Amino acid sequence: MTHRLRALSIGLALLAVFLTESSEKIFSKTAAQSADNPIYVTFVIHFDPLAAPNGQVARSAYEAERNNLAWLADFFDEIERTKSADFVPKLMLEIGGDHAEYYSEDPVGLALLRRLYAKGHAFGVHFHNNYKAGPHLWPSVRQDTPQNRQRVTADHIKEVDALVEKIIGSSDPKLIRQANHGITGHLLDEELARQMGFDFFTGGRNEVLNLFFDHDVYNPWRPATVRESVGWPLAEGIKEYWILVPQAPVLGAIGEHFPIPAGVPPEYTQGMRSMVWQDLSIPAMQRKFWHLSLEWLQRQKSTNPADQRVWVFGWTEHTNNLFADDNRYGDNRNLRDEVRQYVTWLNENFINKRTLDGKLMARYATSETVMKAFQAWERAYPGQSSFSYPVRVRDWEVYPYRLKGLTRELMYAHYEQEITAFRAQGVNVHKLVKTDGRYWVYQNGRVVSTRPTWDIYLLWSDADEKIIDLASVLSGTIKCVDGRSGAETVQAAAALRVTEEPIICTTRP
Repeated sequence: MTHRLRALSIGLALLAVFLTESSEKIFSKTAAQSADNPIYVTFVIHFDPLAAPNGQVARSAYEAERNNLAWLADFFDEIERTKSADFVPKLMLEIGGDHAEYYSEDPVGLALLRRLYAKGHAFGVHFHNNYKAGPHLWPSVRQDTPQNRQRVTADHIKEVDALVEKIIGSSDPKLIRQANHGITGHLLDEELARQMGFDFFTGGRNEVLNLFFDHDVYNPWRPATVRESVGWPLAEGIKEYWILVPQAPVLGAIGEHFPIPAGVPPEYTQGMRSMVWQDLSIPAMQRKFWHLSLEWLQRQKSTNPADQRVWVFGWTEHTNNLFADDNRYGDNRNLRDEVRQYVTWLNENFINKRTLDGKLMARYATSETVMKAFQAWERAYPGQSSFSYPVRVRDWEVYPYRLKGLTRELMYAHYEQEITAFRAQGVNVHKLVKTDGRYWVYQNGRVVSTRPTWDIYLLWSDADEKIIDLASVLSGTIKCVDGRSGAETVQAAAALRVTEEPIICTTRP
């Protein structure tokens, strides 16, 4: 067979796969390979302070939350059996000292953490304002002082290090710190943590971007300042010590999280008490991932080094979120169901899928893996900005992402479904439901909007320009918004022009 015929045969085979495989969407499970720069998908577990009447931590509280973690480990094993280990999220287990003290003494808990470590999950430290005053005695400090920060930070690091020593089977301080060097804390002494060898944070400051754009930060970066009360949380300091790997708060929650920084005009915080309102319901998180995936896809087509970044999307659960009858974040809802639903959706649509030119779209990773990828990126692109949003208002001129029109139109939208009828034409059509503000709530276990909603449609072509008849979905004349510029056009639904640049279409004026 000639080289030309061989190439033609391969091309036809790839086209057949693209047209027939149900999970395809914009991706192809071909063997085509290229330099991968995927979206890293992270899952952080926080071990928040256990119930401690008069400071005495109840073993029953520890065991209940340990069993929640065991449920998650069993769910992951189920995925590995039915699919493969590549479809199992990689946890960043950020443990508090009160939990660590019990895990160190408990053969069942220790075996669970060793099991997770053997599967490639990572460890870190997380705490609030409690400190160790005796065996399983963890009272809370009343004031935020340098002395209290130092004590709280030191006590939690000490207990988690002792636990990690037992998990990895080594007392070598270097190996312990290699296995435990990410940290977050409400009363964190950053200088002490730095002296003890910690070098990256997970989550927190990134959540402020939601005030202006209803989505999180999509890249790790070095924050200009570390303390939330100093400076501006979204500013960058390329030469700073700490790396921040962003992730969202609790998957499945709608509500407030992370303190609103000083200097934000009231029009961006209307209705909020003291923290940033965030919609982390499943339909909102699905919309956000589609948003990121299209931003990522546009960047992969660029040869500009400034477009080559490390991309990340993640969320958090606490061990106390995963009770079988948990209803803390809504009306008799079960956050175990949210975890199952979202992970299943990611696995079906994004994880380990490849673009038509062979680029890996998304893979699960620990926050530690993302941090190391960011360090490698810094070495490859010295002095280049990863992420910075230095202003306290919504300013499209300094918005750090390319698809400004798409961001504007998708704010407060919820993902609903793909319209599959146009796949064979190489056009992607997805239906979303939109409202014009922070009006999504839970009522009787369902996500609803307290204000009117309307349908919008997200469209783009896999390759080149296509003309499609969308009249079966939207009739008559429709408004379409360019995903990059935000420019509006009026088109006939029966002869709709779609290119590789995403657009949002609706019949609403």
